[in-house]
Amino acid sequence: MPPPVRLRIDAPGQVKTYTFTLASARAIYLDNFTHRHDLNWRLTGPTVNIGTSLYGADSTNSYNLLQLPAGTYTFTVDGAGAAVGEFAFRLVDAAAA
Repeated sequence: MPPPVRLRIDAPGQVKTYTFTLASARAIYLDNFTHRHDLNWRLTGPTVNIGTSLYGADSTNSYNLLQLPAGTYTFTVDGAGAAVGEFAFRLVDAAAA
């Protein structure tokens, strides 16, 4: 899995994306380092379309373990209203944890 992802929304209305591909089905932990209610998160892929509940995904809740089939996935993050700033997360293969 990749190292932590660190991105920044520099202006209101800006959208940031991060795309990754899984060659086979995997259980993936999402560890969100940025617990901000003013950022909108979405994960889309072959069988998922998960919205803003991802902002709190970490080891303390059930949103952190994602059962994902093979395919390409995209995280999309944008600020609510005039929100700007940095955000970070990492993806961890549950089999390797």
